[in-house]
Amino acid sequence: MATIYDWPLVLGNHGHTLPYLEKQVASSGATLSGNERVIGTDAGRWRYTLQTRIWSKKFAGDADRLLAWRGFMALVQGRLNLIRVPFFDSSDFIAANGLPASLTAGQIPYSNGKLHSNGMGFAGPGVNGTASVTAAGATTTQLTLPTGVVIQPGQWFSDGDRAYQIQSVALVSGTTYTVQFVPRLRAAFTAGQVVRFTKISCVMRLVDESIQRVPMTPASVLGQIDLDFTEALL
Repeated sequence: MATIYDWPLVLGNHGHTLPYLEKQVASSGATLSGNERVIGTDAGRWRYTLQTRIWSKKFAGDADRLLAWRGFMALVQGRLNLIRVPFFDSSDFIAANGLPASLTAGQIPYSNGKLHSNGMGFAGPGVNGTASVTAAGATTTQLTLPTGVVIQPGQWFSDGDRAYQIQSVALVSGTTYTVQFVPRLRAAFTAGQVVRFTKISCVMRLVDESIQRVPMTPASVLGQIDLDFTEALL
């Protein structure tokens, strides 16, 4: 059975694509009049590309990203094992502290708006909510949110292993909302299921094992890798 490993934060994020839902579709082709019928299932898997840079340790205090990368690949073993991948894209709603949710990930500034000299800020606790009992395969659930949190279509939530994107939101009462989302719920929600609106993650696997062939500079101090992930359906 495959083992799930967390993406090492030391490898960071030097660029990424927006995650998108890759669906299975088919077409018989366009007719002479130009009409085309496209059919597909409502199933799909998230696809995501994450860019990282690796280098050998050169100065005191530097992280040895090259060893971190090699050690992580030794664990993952290409496509055999799975990776809990963070989606670096949770900045699209306002958290209860009035700041964009992305600022809960080490970017909360001082009161004068300044960050630390290294460009980082303080880290907040993130934003969590709770879900009602929901059967696997559903596309609608009720979410109870912290006071002051505003959500809207297009935003993410995650149970830690799976990521979902909101299609529509309707207020039930207080801070409880009925939420329609994609894709279908991978695993059932139990009563009080905690869902995250920041620090979104999804269990995925590498699309291509050849990503382990990393080109390095002649001095072997820097390499750049674009990792293509696809959601692992267990």
